[in-house]
Amino acid sequence: SIDFQSAKIQFHENEHFMLKLTEHQQYVGEALEEGSNLINESQKTSGLTTEDQNEIRQQMVLLNERWETLRLQALDVQSKILARLAEFQSQQIEKLRLFLTNIEDRISHMTNIGPSLPAVQEQIAEGRQLKDDLCNQQALVDSLSNMVVIVNDESGNFNDLEDKLSALGERWSHVSKWSDLRMEKLQQYKCIYRWLDTREQDLKTMESKDVTDLGGITKRMNDLNYCAKDLLELERYLIDLRQMVAASLQEGDDQGERVLMQLESFEDRLDALKQIVEVQTDRIEAKGFKFGRDRASYDDSRVVRPDGWVDFQMLIKFGEENEDVNEGAEDINVVQPSPDSVYQVVESPEGNKKRKLRSSDNFYLLTGRIMEACNFLEDCEDRLQSVHRQSLRNQSEMLISLEKEVAKRTALSSELKQLYEVCEQEEVKRNLIMEATQIKQIDERFETLKKHIIEQKSETAQIIAKEKFYNSLTGFKLVLADSRDWYKQHSQSASKADLEQRLSHMESLSGEIADAKEITATLSEDLQEWRQDFSIFYESWNDMKRAIITLIQEKGGVDEVNERLLRLEDFMSKMSVVSAALALVAVR
Repeated sequence: SIDFQSAKIQFHENEHFMLKLTEHQQYVGEALEEGSNLINESQKTSGLTTEDQNEIRQQMVLLNERWETLRLQALDVQSKILARLAEFQSQQIEKLRLFLTNIEDRISHMTNIGPSLPAVQEQIAEGRQLKDDLCNQQALVDSLSNMVVIVNDESGNFNDLEDKLSALGERWSHVSKWSDLRMEKLQQYKCIYRWLDTREQDLKTMESKDVTDLGGITKRMNDLNYCAKDLLELERYLIDLRQMVAASLQEGDDQGERVLMQLESFEDRLDALKQIVEVQTDRIEAKGFKFGRDRASYDDSRVVRPDGWVDFQMLIKFGEENEDVNEGAEDINVVQPSPDSVYQVVESPEGNKKRKLRSSDNFYLLTGRIMEACNFLEDCEDRLQSVHRQSLRNQSEMLISLEKEVAKRTALSSELKQLYEVCEQEEVKRNLIMEATQIKQIDERFETLKKHIIEQKSETAQIIAKEKFYNSLTGFKLVLADSRDWYKQHSQSASKADLEQRLSHMESLSGEIADAKEITATLSEDLQEWRQDFSIFYESWNDMKRAIITLIQEKGGVDEVNERLLRLEDFMSKMSVVSAALALVAVR
């Protein structure tokens, strides 16, 4: 049985063969035209005998018949390959259609987001299962993205395939986007839930501690600025989520109404947190310290996330890994904060501020390098998927180029690990679980990418070797057929020199034939027919050479006798001249 990928490979190999056939058609036409011109010129100028002209006509008829037989066989093979390919593609399309129908039915039964946190947890699990099911079908979608469609196909096998695939592509895009959007909003809802709880606890802890020294006041100003900006980001996500829920709300949707009520409750809690920040700000300013009240426009580079505070802005942008671990770590930070680390009094506030700025710079550098690595990997993975759409020569060049680029970036994983260790040592209590997970995933993706490139290079090299072998074997067969035709027509009339010239021409290919014979020993089992085909050719080739060698030996005996007769006649002629000279001397 032949699978879908094998059918596509057969199609592309046949397509390449048909292009070669079209190219050689020109040569056949030129040969026939040249023969016709030669006969016409000979009739006008008596350049060739009637026998030679008849022989040329016979060769032209044989060439035309062989070419027509080959062309009809090629068209028959092509029609069978196209029919089988169309059948495989129809099966794959039907398989994807049934899968999408099932997914759309599952989506129609999914409830709205929330409203409680346990309900969101269940919905996230359900959404992840949906994403996994979509990912499991990605290979099928990728194979159909390279589907073969024959334009103006007379058989009708390909008439509606493109329309079906286009419709399925739209459905696939819709369910994928819907799944991504739902997971994004579910994660936002869950993150907002935790965000509010955590910031309420952070601000309660801040309110319970009054600061009087310069270092403590400077740190409190930084913490309030960070919190004000953090709450503005929280408000933006909350508004976005509420608008999305309101837009999808339908009449009589009780659960949707409950979600909106929950979001309104979130907004009330957010307003309360803003009020707490304002009160804390007033207390600091009452002590004679001033800082800008426009929280939305202050310089981020001058503000550092407080020790022990979870960075929900990063979590909501990049998602959460090892959520149970993160939540446990967060609970420890919230319930049991370390007063020494949060409210440490230092002798030099400026020195403390510079230390934190350096720490923040390394952290932002780490997140930036992680994003850079992810973008590079995505680009390489996309290019690797598109390799099959190129010609064999371009495939080989693309894979070599891609392998070099990946090799240059191989050290990126170790650099990320070193930078991660620096950030970890600078602030021991900083939560870097998400970054550690991302670095691990990047390392795994690098290894997988390198493995796939090696596999693809090997596959491409095998296809190129097969094509080279096939082209060589075809060329050898053409030479053998020409030698057979020549032998049939000239075996009786050819001289020894002509036979030796023909044999020399065949011997010039001995090296290439020997190389091809070595390649046959390495051919896989699925190419057993090629191996047998070469064996048949090899025996016929040697038989042809032996026949020519036998003729040369036979011609060699006759030529030797003729040479001796000529030498004898020459000797007799010389003796006649000598005898006449002697007779003349005797008369005198």
